[in-house]
Amino acid sequence: MRKMSCYSILLLATLFLTHCNFDTTGLKATQTSCGNGQLETGEDCDGEDLAGQTCELLGYESGTLACSDSCRFDRSQCSGGVADCGNGTIESPELCDGADLDGQTCTSIGFSGGTLACNGDCTLDTSDCSGQACGNGTVDLAEACDGENLDGQTCASIGYYGGTLACNGDCTLDIEDCMTTGRCGDGVLQKDRGEICDGASLDGQTCELLGYYGGDLACTASCTLDLAPCLLEGLCGDDAIQESRGEECDGASLDGQTCLSLGYYGGTLACEGDCLLNLEPCAASGRCGDASIQDTEGEECDGVELAGRTCETLGYYGGTLACTAGCDFDRAPCAAVGRCGDTIIQGSFGEQCDSTELAGSRCRSRGFFGGTLACSDSCLFDVTACDPSRLEGTSTADYARDMAIDASGNVYAVGVTSGTMGAISHGGSDIVVVKWNVDGVRQWVAQLGTAGNDVGRGILVDPSGAVYVTGYVTGQLSGETALGGSDIALIKLNASNGALIWHKQFGSAADEEGRALAMDGSGNVYVTGHTAGTVPSGNSGGMELVNLGLNDVFLSRITPSGTYSWGTMAGTPAQDYAIDLQLFATSNKLFIAGTTGGSLSGNGTSAGLQDVFVLRYSLTGTREASGQFGTIAVDQGFSLAFDTTHLYVTGYTEGALTGTPGFGGKDLFVAKLDPSNLNRTWTQQFGTSGSDEAFRILWAGGNSLFVGGSTSGTFPGNTSAGGNDAFLFKLRVDTGAMESVRQFGSTGYDMIFGLGKDPSGTVCMTGSITGSFMGDPSLGNGDLGVWCVNP
Repeated sequence: MRKMSCYSILLLATLFLTHCNFDTTGLKATQTSCGNGQLETGEDCDGEDLAGQTCELLGYESGTLACSDSCRFDRSQCSGGVADCGNGTIESPELCDGADLDGQTCTSIGFSGGTLACNGDCTLDTSDCSGQACGNGTVDLAEACDGENLDGQTCASIGYYGGTLACNGDCTLDIEDCMTTGRCGDGVLQKDRGEICDGASLDGQTCELLGYYGGDLACTASCTLDLAPCLLEGLCGDDAIQESRGEECDGASLDGQTCLSLGYYGGTLACEGDCLLNLEPCAASGRCGDASIQDTEGEECDGVELAGRTCETLGYYGGTLACTAGCDFDRAPCAAVGRCGDTIIQGSFGEQCDSTELAGSRCRSRGFFGGTLACSDSCLFDVTACDPSRLEGTSTADYARDMAIDASGNVYAVGVTSGTMGAISHGGSDIVVVKWNVDGVRQWVAQLGTAGNDVGRGILVDPSGAVYVTGYVTGQLSGETALGGSDIALIKLNASNGALIWHKQFGSAADEEGRALAMDGSGNVYVTGHTAGTVPSGNSGGMELVNLGLNDVFLSRITPSGTYSWGTMAGTPAQDYAIDLQLFATSNKLFIAGTTGGSLSGNGTSAGLQDVFVLRYSLTGTREASGQFGTIAVDQGFSLAFDTTHLYVTGYTEGALTGTPGFGGKDLFVAKLDPSNLNRTWTQQFGTSGSDEAFRILWAGGNSLFVGGSTSGTFPGNTSAGGNDAFLFKLRVDTGAMESVRQFGSTGYDMIFGLGKDPSGTVCMTGSITGSFMGDPSLGNGDLGVWCVNP
């Protein structure tokens, strides 16, 4: 029984030695010199030579393997693993541990006596046992072999690749021939035996050489590479993207990216073996930035590829076209130069307007009476919705006699209607006043009068918001007294709505007529015209005025509140008519123009049947100067105008004012006078073979005078519409030379009685039109017409 027990113990020791790459304690080669630093047969180790073994290779988890003085492995610093030698507890495959011998003694393991101990590597220390039964041919417990009995072991079974195992005389294995073939764990790399590594010998391999990004390569106990430290650093191909290592992808892992997310228009994204994205399938679908224009994807351009387009082909006036990162045209350099349609008017490129930006222009400023100005696609004014003229009237006779334009471009006209243009007809003919705004839209109509025949002649717009009208009435205005015949009428209206503020009726039992108005800086209104009787003298000396014969000229002043201030008269025994009145702002003097059959100049002479006269008055009614000129025939002065230094008079003559024969019938004339002495600087006479009469003159600023009237002929470059046409002359201020003449008309009798300049510089006119005119149908037997032209 004892022998069997010893054999079992020996078998366990043998298995333990095999598992731990052989603890050859108790075995020795035939010749050993423990401590010479050279590993010899029978030694586990010698000095620093540990035969390539480590705690880990011996099955422990960690620790530092050492060599004892008896050339046996010192495992005391190894820990973990299959056993923890040194903890005082026997754990498989330990034979003992410290003082714990598992009840064994020298005799129990086949010796005859002695003291059994435990080595530091938890194997039995039999060095103090005696009487071993080695040589009996039986492998006892403490024996590895005995003679020829190797206990079934071979070089291969104890881990070597070949050789012949033998038994030493002390019953320890003789492994010298085994060692010649080597084994895994001897620190010598034997590739022919299938070893990839052995101990510290890694065949020059590193984690980096194996494709990993780092780590410390090691060798396992089975002589295969321990890649765990490499795996911690990763490699291309591990399906984990290491961005810090420059990987864009890894295997099937694309970091959530697709061709679309990378800006391409399609394709299937893939990963290359070098962990970089394969963009070729994406590139086949294209993207913004590939220098190829994919117009089907909405690209206008790509990089420097602009599809042949330039700022100019895109409608701009210049600039350098570029492409944005989004493959849209970068029009900013083009826009800096501008284009038609950018709402900025580039006048240097011929633009008149841009979209809704009209530079403050309206139909009126373009030479039309009203309408809606627009801008064409080519940035030129579109005047198709502009109206050149406007006819107002009834089915009866209606006409205009004068006009005024305020600072906002509102147009006012005064005249006569025989029908009902306003709220009510008062009987016979009435005075009518019409207001249109700057766009030609009628704002209001005021119809005023008596039961008799009433006529409006002159109009004036007060900057403070009032409209003054003069003319005559043959009946009684409400609240006034009819004095007999026709009386002078002065009416004040609210400019905003045409409501009556006050009216004044004055004169004598004879016939009077108010023809023209002027206003001074204090708002006093001056009225001139003619009377066959007298007008009140008011407070000018308290004396009644005397009529010198037939019709005389009168001048009266009325305050803004309607109070009559004074009146004065001038005349001859013949017929004397005042037709126009103007205030010369430079000298603050009043000037009256008209016609006399006598001698108003005071020298007792007259040039002919009727002469043109000009009178100068102070604002207190004192006549300061008189001027008279004409031919032996009939000459009539109708209108006055001033520039900043001179006076201009127009009318008609039946003679030759310039010393040369006239053109036939009546000719229009224009004369330039010195306001200080009323001497003429120059005189011009124009006409046709028909009858030509000028009724109004206007200084439009600069070197331009405009004269309007009526002709029965045809001026050069014009065509007669039939009957009498209205005409507009443009003359030079300095010489009186004609610059242009325009003829307007219907098939009937047409004339200009009023002229005005719009704030934009456009010249407007009013008068009588007796047929269809400038596209407007006739409303009856003569209409009040108003129209404008670009000077």
